Amino acid sequence: MTVSGYPAFEFKLTFVNELTSQEITAELRNNDSEIDSGQESADGFRSFLTPKGKLIELALPAGVYRLKQWTAKPDTPLGEYSLAKDLNKRFRVKAGHELYLGNLHLHLRQKTQSLFIRDNRLRDVSLFYQRHDRLKEGSLLISSAVFLNPAANRAHLFNAYAGCSPSGYQLYSKKRLPLSAEKFRTLRLATEHKKVSRIDGYRLKFRDPNGYETLNLAAELSDARHYQQDKEHIRQWFVGIKAGGVFNSEFEKKPYFSEYSLISRVLVEQRLLYKAVMFDDAAQMIVTLAFTNPPDYQRFYQTAEGFLPAAQKAVDSYQQCVEQRLNHS
Repeated sequence: MTVSGYPAFEFKLTFVNELTSQEITAELRNNDSEIDSGQESADGFRSFLTPKGKLIELALPAGVYRLKQWTAKPDTPLGEYSLAKDLNKRFRVKAGHELYLGNLHLHLRQKTQSLFIRDNRLRDVSLFYQRHDRLKEGSLLISSAVFLNPAANRAHLFNAYAGCSPSGYQLYSKKRLPLSAEKFRTLRLATEHKKVSRIDGYRLKFRDPNGYETLNLAAELSDARHYQQDKEHIRQWFVGIKAGGVFNSEFEKKPYFSEYSLISRVLVEQRLLYKAVMFDDAAQMIVTLAFTNPPDYQRFYQTAEGFLPAAQKAVDSYQQCVEQRLNHS
């Protein structure tokens, strides 16, 4: 990334690994190397009032990270500046690749502080490879569009989420969420109803290895303002369903996704057999895979537990496909 705005100050950027909760900091001092920001032009270069900035590099394990805070320490009696609240900006790190986050521009006034994240790759990526001329440019990933605003890069997201099929299942229906559809769906809890935002999305239907329509998939983009609340409402729904005694419920946190799952204890025709709800915190995507139980003569398993390995394999293969598309598109 590059940073600009107040590069003469000593400052600290704080990142958090979403899987381990480990904090990583990047600290710069007044005497750290500076770069020229260039002049504004039609091909994408931008400059600011202070025509200096800094190129920052971090080496991180693969996973999802959150930019938590920016703290600047100006040489004035006002003391430290920090943004009023956590930035809550997430991005993915892929093993063996370089990732460009963008140009982070800090804007400070006496009563307000703002952070602008801009895609200035034409200048910044060139600076990076000038410093590391042995690296291959083919390994570079660009995440600035999703990092700045997931809704602004929906085509990239949906090419991944609506373009993958779980292993062993064949797509037979793919529909975009209509513009007229409500921008939320309702979860029915024991004592009240909760809303989960969905500003865009896809509905996909799949046939199982025997050709029967047993898998529905919903890939929904949440409103970024409500994403954390949406996750909490879904968690409450899973707790309530588990309390009913018909399903087991599990939660798993993975490097790229976190996932709730329901597993049926009994086989009931045309009823839910297995459900996995996966969360992509870096893009505010919520994906639901629901497997229904066909009639007895259409089953290739005798118990609910007998079906589980195939369902989990299908979910894992779908996640691997999505991860590959997100990182290489």
